[in-house]
Amino acid sequence: MCVDFTDLNKACPKDCFPLPRIDRLVDSTVGFDVLYFLDAFKGYHQIEMAEEDREKTSFITEEGTYCYRTMPFGLKNAGATYQRLVNKLFQDQIDKSMEVYVDDMIVKSRTGRQLVPDLRGILNILRENRMRLNPKKSEHDIGYQPRTAIKAQALADFLAEGASLSVTEPSSLTKEARPEEPWVLFVDGASSKEGSGAGLLLTSPTGEELIYALRFDFPASNNEAEYETLLTGLRIAHQMGITTIRVRSDSQLVVYQVRGEYEAKEEVMKKYLAKVQEAIKLFDLFEIERVPRSQNKRADALSKLASSSFAHLSKEVLVEVVKQKSIGQIHVLAIDSPATWMTPLVDFLNSGAFPVNKTEARRLQLRAARYAYAGGSLYRRSYLPPG
Repeated sequence: MCVDFTDLNKACPKDCFPLPRIDRLVDSTVGFDVLYFLDAFKGYHQIEMAEEDREKTSFITEEGTYCYRTMPFGLKNAGATYQRLVNKLFQDQIDKSMEVYVDDMIVKSRTGRQLVPDLRGILNILRENRMRLNPKKSEHDIGYQPRTAIKAQALADFLAEGASLSVTEPSSLTKEARPEEPWVLFVDGASSKEGSGAGLLLTSPTGEELIYALRFDFPASNNEAEYETLLTGLRIAHQMGITTIRVRSDSQLVVYQVRGEYEAKEEVMKKYLAKVQEAIKLFDLFEIERVPRSQNKRADALSKLASSSFAHLSKEVLVEVVKQKSIGQIHVLAIDSPATWMTPLVDFLNSGAFPVNKTEARRLQLRAARYAYAGGSLYRRSYLPPG
């Protein structure tokens, strides 16, 4: 059964209580020897609805009209409400012995001996507040299999960033001699009146998937969005230590320009192409191939969602806001000790010194509005701030 809360969500003000940042949660587990994962059983349904608000969740069936007594999935503020609850319950444990992302909990201990008292305290809090856990998760002899959709992106990032597996190498083939299987990166960019965004789908040789939605916080055409998506995907892959990669994109212009079959004539496209060529040098193997849009549906859907609104994706998909263009350049002018044309500008911006001549002083004042002086360097202002 599916209840449509679209109208209710439109009428309900947004609860701006922030969800934790996935990258911070992953970083906070570094240095802990033992990690213990807990999952709330039907987490949202453990929070009772206020009596005066229950009728607002009503729905009609053939047998009558019903409403929810507990918080249902699909409400705009369900995630923020649940996060506020767990933050309050575990305020003494968060950042010390546990981390919580909505209904996913990680108990972390410096040593195996410390795990038992840490876990006992957390379970006591859950019991006192009558919160239930999913028993199919604390079971023994658990078998792990690759999943087509990763629910907790934190786990995927944790594996990608630093988790190591103990593998017995075949005696007939050393690790150095064995070629590394390539990862596959599906990319797609989109631009609309509401903004521009991108979708990334990074698949490992064993089938694990990392899903990213990118929101570009700057205006970009469709072709620029496609290039930004490719550059971001390559940057993420390099940071993960990937050395062999195959890129799949439905952008004919980007694919054929990167492969050298099309010439980049526009100045902006030339800059993007140069950036991609620099990024390619970071990989031992790089391939790029154009695929039909029908084979790139998932990345395409992510890019369209990210280019309009991505608030509802934050639980399943890692969303990154890209602030600046990859080809953005800040012009820095070096200042030599002898007097140059820059000397009056530096004196004015640094100490407010004016020329004696009033006309020259006025001219200098107008000209100085286009420059900034910081840290011993003179910067020419552009649409990007000095960084």
